Amino acid sequence: MSSTLPSMEGTLFTYFRDEYVNRVAFLSGRKAHRRHVVLIGGLGVSVGGGEWRGRRWGYVNRVAFLSGRKAHRRHVVLIGGLGDGLLPVPYTQSLAAALDERGWALIQPLLSSSYTGFGHSSLKTDAVELHHLITYLQEEMGSETVGLVGHSTGTQDSVYYVKACEGDASKKPAFIILQAPVSDREHLALEERTTEFVTMARAMQREGKGEEMLPRAAMWAPVTANRFLDLATKDGLDDMFSSDLTERELRDRLGHLDVPTLFLFSGADEYVPLGVDVQELGEKFVKACAGVCPLSRAATVVGAKHSGKGHEEVVVVTMLAFLDEVESLAASQA
Repeated sequence: MSSTLPSMEGTLFTYFRDEYVNRVAFLSGRKAHRRHVVLIGGLGVSVGGGEWRGRRWGYVNRVAFLSGRKAHRRHVVLIGGLGDGLLPVPYTQSLAAALDERGWALIQPLLSSSYTGFGHSSLKTDAVELHHLITYLQEEMGSETVGLVGHSTGTQDSVYYVKACEGDASKKPAFIILQAPVSDREHLALEERTTEFVTMARAMQREGKGEEMLPRAAMWAPVTANRFLDLATKDGLDDMFSSDLTERELRDRLGHLDVPTLFLFSGADEYVPLGVDVQELGEKFVKACAGVCPLSRAATVVGAKHSGKGHEEVVVVTMLAFLDEVESLAASQA
């Protein structure tokens, strides 16, 4: 890694949000200015953008946004879900401020899968890019401890990344917090044409065309046959939190979690199937990683929707309480 990689300071802000995508921009210079120049990059070029000070830097061909003091040697990486990028959740700013007070910096990476890129990416690709990010944090910023907070499909990234680190303990996160771990498969099963597109995607895989795109109607963003099957089928790489998984199937998916883990549910999550008790589901998840996980917890934010909007304070307080437990455990083992 080279310390000559570019970085810049500025203000991150949201300028548009629809049902799926949060559009952000990055401002350099004084907010008091009333004249602005908009810089538009070419293909493959992206920069970051919410309402507080931070730093953007490059690692490999990716960028990330840091909130908090650069002198911090402990970092939390926030990973959003499908369609997310920077400022992925309503509690981002609150979490960043609370972590900063405790001596942690918050990192928001832009992965290849960010925004609508998830359709031609995978958990494997995300794991490689998270490895690059953590290597950068360790080698260039002196990071001593890194934890992961995943939201929605970002929870699958977090779980998969722990498994990807089995051969390199130095890059393994100190803990993971899984906020709104839900089933993409169960949600997609409610779509009228999902079965049709699953059949089509399997045929494309058999023909060696798994990395080619399904018809545009398959999903709200362009998606390859491989990623669609990962999201929509029981044997897919992303299917970790479905309510119909057996104890053995859950162990196969979560049994490798040997770092402190919090399953943090939203009590009124619109992506959880009707009739599913999320606290009961969380207890199943905790049981699935029992024996290897040094600290596992399940908690529910009562009344909260998927993103936690309107319950940001409770979400952050619950995360900080878990972080206290993680730090106490680390101190007892020192």
